[in-house]
Amino acid sequence: MLSLPQAASARTVDAVSGRPLLHVQEDSTVWVHLAPLIYVSRAPEPALDASQLDLIRAILDAARKYNLLSVTECMRRVLKSPDIVAAKPVSVYALACVHGLEDVARVGARQSLSEPLGTDYVEELDLISVRTFHKLTTYRSKCVAAALKAVSAWYKEGSSDKLSVPKNCNYCKRVERDGRTTRGSWAIYMERLERSLEQTPHATKARSTSLLWSVTTSLEREVKEAIDKVALEF
Repeated sequence: MLSLPQAASARTVDAVSGRPLLHVQEDSTVWVHLAPLIYVSRAPEPALDASQLDLIRAILDAARKYNLLSVTECMRRVLKSPDIVAAKPVSVYALACVHGLEDVARVGARQSLSEPLGTDYVEELDLISVRTFHKLTTYRSKCVAAALKAVSAWYKEGSSDKLSVPKNCNYCKRVERDGRTTRGSWAIYMERLERSLEQTPHATKARSTSLLWSVTTSLEREVKEAIDKVALEF
C-alpha cells in the first residue's frame, strides 16, 4: 500500500519523526478499524453490527483499493455473522455482490426470504446493477415455486387423519380442495399459507401462529365437544 504513487505536492514529512506522511482519502473512523486488520486478521473489536453497514462498506472499499485481501476476508466473516444477516439480508447481498463475495451473497439471499422484497428502501441496492438485482428476484421466484410445490405435495399425498373430516363432527366444514375432501379449517390454513409464501417464501411460515388460527380454533371446538360428552359420576 505504501508503494502507491503520490503526487509530489502531496508528500509531507512528520514534524516530530521526520518520516514521510501518506495522504489517504478515508477518514479516521475507517483507519481505526482498518489499520489493526492489516497486521492481525481477526474480527474487529468492538464487534461491528448491522447499524454500521456504512462503515463495513467503507472498510471493504478501502481493502479493495489497497489490495488488502486479509481485510476483505475478515469483512467476509463480519457480513456473514447471524445478527447482521438477520437484520439486513438484502444489504448484505448487495455488498457481497459488489465485492465478489459469492458465499456471503448466497447467505444474504437465503435470509432475505424471511421478509417481503421492495417494501422498504435499501440503500445498498443502489450499488448493484439491474442484472444483479434480477438474480435476486429470480432466486426468490424459484423459491416461491418450490415452496408452493412442497405444500401442494404435502396436502395431496398426506395421509394424516387430521386433514379428513370426522363423520360425527358437527362443527367441521367440508371443503373440496385439489380433489380431496378436507376440513374447512385446514383449507383456510393452506390458502393463507400459499398467499404468505408468495411474498415471503420462508419455511417458518408453515408454523406461523397467525396462519394456524383457523386450525387451532377448529381443534378447540373438537376438544370442547369431547369434554362435553364426559359426565361427572357420583
